[in-house]
Amino acid sequence: MQARVTLIHALAPLHAGTGQGVGVIDLPIAREKATNLPYLPGSSLKGPLRSACPDHNRKEIFGPDKIDSQADDYASAVQFSDQRLLLLPVRSLAGTFAWVTSPLVLRRFARDAQDAGLDHMPKDIPQPSQTDTATYACVCSGSALVLERHAQIYLEDLDLQPEESAAAAEWARWIGERVFATDTSWQTELYKRFCVVPDDVLNFLLQTATEVVARIRLQQDAKTVANGGLWYEEALPAESVLAGLVLATPNGKKNAAEVFAVVSELLKQPLHLGAKRRWDAGCAGFVWWKGATMIRTREQRLAAKIFKQVQEVDRKFPTTDEDSKKQRTRYGGMCHKLPILIRTAGLAQALAFLHAKAKVDTGKEPGLRQLWEDLARSVEQDPNNFTTNVHQAALPQYMHLTQLVLAALLWYKRFAQSVLDVDASDESDKEPA
Repeated sequence: MQARVTLIHALAPLHAGTGQGVGVIDLPIAREKATNLPYLPGSSLKGPLRSACPDHNRKEIFGPDKIDSQADDYASAVQFSDQRLLLLPVRSLAGTFAWVTSPLVLRRFARDAQDAGLDHMPKDIPQPSQTDTATYACVCSGSALVLERHAQIYLEDLDLQPEESAAAAEWARWIGERVFATDTSWQTELYKRFCVVPDDVLNFLLQTATEVVARIRLQQDAKTVANGGLWYEEALPAESVLAGLVLATPNGKKNAAEVFAVVSELLKQPLHLGAKRRWDAGCAGFVWWKGATMIRTREQRLAAKIFKQVQEVDRKFPTTDEDSKKQRTRYGGMCHKLPILIRTAGLAQALAFLHAKAKVDTGKEPGLRQLWEDLARSVEQDPNNFTTNVHQAALPQYMHLTQLVLAALLWYKRFAQSVLDVDASDESDKEPA
């Protein structure tokens, strides 16, 4: 068995999904369970390559068709590993966007590349520093990501301190020369935008910096949104870079050299990957018992608290009164909208939006004001100081607060559906002007 490294550059948003999700995103992308790292299943690469392969090589390289009478005679001569994310494009205040990775991602890729026998790999892994007051990002000399006035890097709504790294520069050159083998200008662009952040920062960005798109299904006759016909779909942004392995396993029809020659030729042209065949998409907790005492997981405690809050909203704003019904629907509608706002604009801006819509100081919007107070208390915050605490939080605390709020909003969204009977596509959940 012989192996080669594959590098995939997404020219359009890439959705390799797992089916219906139970979180904030209805159709999330596939992720590793332990690391949360997005990946493209090997079968999602092998299928399009098989379809693109000429007939005279298809069966010998990719194996017989299942309906073929020779389906059991020999196996496929090529196998593809899952293609894991290597570089994530993230919005940057300077330089437009950054190609972001982390030490763990680079270390895993280097291990795979060495197993494939790849020589001349960069030897050192960049290690961004972290202190109690600052989080650093390793960049190359002359990086386009550093905002000179403040000497900082701003990725989404995170501020990082830059530190030039020879190891980061070596990795940027190595990856650029292989992703953009024939285009030196794009090699330079990758070098200027290459950024290595701590593993926990990348994990945070993987939750908040992927692309989220609202989709609708129309009623055929009325051409309006069908009931339950609004959903949110996640994708890796365009310019993402993924990496994996292709393995040649001679099957008596083709040897390893012939397999790699055919696959290499197929990979020279852009391919549609992932679930969407459009140009704009794709080129536990335990419960322990001891006597009468129950120890519950954090998620159970959070769900119980929010369930009581939403039950109180159901009692406070009944459907029998038109104005109360409107406030109830605004509460539930914002439960659906707020997670997406946080994913796209960041926690600070999303909370500022809710605070403004809720008219907290005037009390004119009791439904949204109730959500503001409920949300703050669900994450152990004082409603009067919620925005201040978020704005003044250091980077680790800000990331932690974002994760807590997103976890809480998952339950608000579910109970808005089941208790308040407010759906994401409800026409009456429009925010007040």
